[in-house]
Amino acid sequence: MRKEIWLTIVVAVVIVVVYLLAWWGYTRVLKQRALEMVDRTVAYEQDPADARLRLLVVGDSSALGVGADHPGHSLPGRVGADAPDIRIRNDAVSGLETTELAPTMPGYGDGSFDVVFMQIGGNDTIGWKSLSRTETAMRSVLTEAKRIAPTVIFTTNGNFRTTPALPLGFRWMWELQAKRQRALYRRLAYEYDAFLLDYFEPIEQARDIDWSKTHARDRFHLSSYGYERAYGVLRPLLVELGVIIDK
Repeated sequence: MRKEIWLTIVVAVVIVVVYLLAWWGYTRVLKQRALEMVDRTVAYEQDPADARLRLLVVGDSSALGVGADHPGHSLPGRVGADAPDIRIRNDAVSGLETTELAPTMPGYGDGSFDVVFMQIGGNDTIGWKSLSRTETAMRSVLTEAKRIAPTVIFTTNGNFRTTPALPLGFRWMWELQAKRQRALYRRLAYEYDAFLLDYFEPIEQARDIDWSKTHARDRFHLSSYGYERAYGVLRPLLVELGVIIDK
């Protein structure tokens, strides 16, 4: 009986190891696709004469729009389509972490923008950076953002359990990390009087969504359709704040 138990354990371990090795090979292909997508991505910006409002976009690949078929399909691009009379400057950088964003913020002048929109923290979650490290960096980022503009908007991560690029059966670990970061961001939004968009979708509410359509070729970044869904969360707030004027 004991021999059978040990044999079962050994077989299970072998299966898990083979699975992880196969997934490692698969992710190498996906990473190459991601790099190709990043190289093709052009940040959406616009600078109309006599701009009604100045919007600064900072953050990582999600703010940049990696995965979208066209710059206009990114979040800044969709904002620009709905508000062609505002200035949009997009300084997002793919792969950026919170600790890398913080040192760049002092470079902007006091009150140089009306709104700062930030998407940052996804790489912290994926890379399992400590929450204390992220919190320290985010406090610096938010302090500077409030100096740059009177209105600051930032976002939580989505639920990484729905990310096809992550290994099936282990995604719950990134989901847990994303939940922890979400709780931190909620607290910081209250402390710094900033607007927080919650992109986290509990798995119970997401079972009917075809996540292969919401993600791009690398199975990690959002697709144009994924950005469209995200914009559905962002747009009502921008209308409320007067960034977008519905006619």
